Amino acid sequence: MREREQIELIRIENENDIIKNPFEMKAIDLYEIGVSNQDDARAKLLRYYNMSNETYLIRAYSKKIIGIFGIREVTSTDALPWALTAEIVKEDTFDFLRASVRMASFYKRKYELLYNFTSCKNVTAQRWLEYLGFNILRDNVLCMYHGIDMYRFEWRKSLDDNSFCK
Repeated sequence: MREREQIELIRIENENDIIKNPFEMKAIDLYEIGVSNQDDARAKLLRYYNMSNETYLIRAYSKKIIGIFGIREVTSTDALPWALTAEIVKEDTFDFLRASVRMASFYKRKYELLYNFTSCKNVTAQRWLEYLGFNILRDNVLCMYHGIDMYRFEWRKSLDDNSFCK
């Protein structure tokens, strides 16, 4: 039996890396970033890349791009992680989860506080974030981004309960 190849985390070095590796984003991700079509999403993705300190494409065993991760450093100890996924991520869910654990573990060693916001409607993303050890602060709904109700999610090193994703 042939051994499976590694999941690739491809560091994006410039905008051309994004342009050369297009993928169709999930509808909920389009909604969450406030766009209605893939062309607008690519333009927004380029903006996210330009605001981020690091950005990685995720290439699954199938060789398809299934998502993108980024991190924007706020201070030397705090950062905003973000991720957008392809519609086909459902075909490679375990690959995505493996890549997510690798990225979250790396950032948790580097930062004291990781936080950002996710749509109240994006239950899949909320479950994924909790799987990675983030807390979803559901007590405070913020209507902020393009009028979308959002929850803050966060991970604090000082409160980590020894999650496997460190």
